[in-house]
Parts: sequence; C-alpha cells; structure tokens
Amino acid sequence: MTKSRFTLLGIVLILCLIQAQAQWSLTNRPATPAVSEPYIVKPADPVDYNEVKMDFPIADGKYAPQWDSIKNTYTGTPAWFRDAKFGVFIHWGPQASGKSGDWYARNMYKEGSKAYKNHLKNFSHPSEFGYKDVLNAWKAPKWDAGALTQAFYDAGARFVMAVGVHHDNFDMWNSAYQPWNVTNIGPKKDMIGAWKTEAQKRGMKFGITFHHEYTWWWWHNAFGTDKLGEKVGIPYDGHLTKADGKGKWWDGLNTKIST
Repeated sequence: MTKSRFTLLGIVLILCLIQAQAQWSLTNRPATPAVSEPYIVKPADPVDYNEVKMDFPIADGKYAPQWDSIKNTYTGTPAWFRDAKFGVFIHWGPQASGKSGDWYARNMYKEGSKAYKNHLKNFSHPSEFGYKDVLNAWKAPKWDAGALTQAFYDAGARFVMAVGVHHDNFDMWNSAYQPWNVTNIGPKKDMIGAWKTEAQKRGMKFGITFHHEYTWWWWHNAFGTDKLGEKVGIPYDGHLTKADGKGKWWDGLNTKIST
C-alpha cells in the first residue's frame, strides 16, 4: 500500500472518529435547563392601578409619539451601522457587586435565593445593609473607560452602547433628575459621560439604554421580611424613610432607590 493510500486511510479514520464523537455528544449532552426566576415574572395588572397622566411639556422634534411617525421618519438602516459590523454593549453597574447576576438588586431581598445568600456572605442581612448601602460601597477603583474603550476599538468595535440606568433606578451619569446617581454616591464619577467621551474620541458611535420598564414593581421585595431563621419578621431596609437617614451616610436623601 502506497504512502498516499495510508494518508487517505488516516484521514477517513479521523473523519469517522469526529463523526462518532459528534453523535455521542448529541446523544449524551445534558438537558437544557428550564428558564426560571428571575426572568419569568408576571407583572401587576394595570387595571388595578390608576392611570397617571404626565402634565409636563414634551420638546418638539421630528418624531411624533406615534409608531407611524417613527416608521416614516426613520427609514432604513444607517450607513454607519451597516459599516460598523461589530459593537459592544456595556451592561455593567453597581449590581455587579453582588456577584449574582444583573437582577441582584431585586433578588437580594428574596430569602433563600443565590443573591440573598451572597449578600449575607459579602455584606450582611438586608435589614442592616440594603441595596442603598451596596451603592455607597461600590467604588469601582479599577474602572478605566479609556483603556476599556481602546480594547473594544482594537477588537474591531465601532459602536458602543452603555446602560444609563438599570431596573434599580440608579442613574449612571450626572443626573439632574435625582440625587441617587453615580456622581453623588459610590464612585462619584460620571461614567456615562466618560464612556461617551472615550467612544467619540475614537470616532465610535455611542448610545445609551434605559431599563425603566420594570422599575415600578422592581422593589416590592425590599418591603418584605425573612420568613425563617433568626431574622424572621425583621423588615428589610425598604421601609426606611428620609428621616431614618439622619446622622447616617445617606442623611438628607430620600430612600427612593429602595422604595
């Protein structure tokens, strides 16, 4: 048998082994786990709540508050988006402190959950150290918007999008809307402003996302208590008011973030 035939036989054997391995993997792969909390949440029925109409003026612009206006005014995909090919979504903020997923702020008040257990381990009980305190403790000392954006750019990214506010209602910029923001608490740096500056410095498109859609029911767990253990019946910090902050680090602040 010639050398070329040996080579061909070897290739055939390798292909057979690869096919057998693939078949074994498909047959023996673990079952896909069912999706569970926190992503399956039944929101409250709007029928049970009074409608609140906004009475403040909306600035004039080329878009009217109707879908047809958006569809007819904003047509087609922008050329920069077609050309960019690759972008980065920065879904990061104080919720990372809990090392329990991006729903940490809600689930740390859910007794027995992974987030709750991690909060007890890393901080203390939610009646003593709530999410408002997590915000204050979050300093992000190694955060470097310039170095990170350069890494994104070097990887080929030509647009960047960052979370402006997550469901926790904590603003990641120098917000005039409320004092619970990243320039007033925690790192005390305008993170959105820095991301924007660094992206535009490199000619990258920049965008912001707002995750307010869950905010209105996000915090109801914070008003609960443990049902088991030595802390049973002791309210979590959601019950605190502005008056309770007197003499504490959050003196003068309404605990809107935890309510």
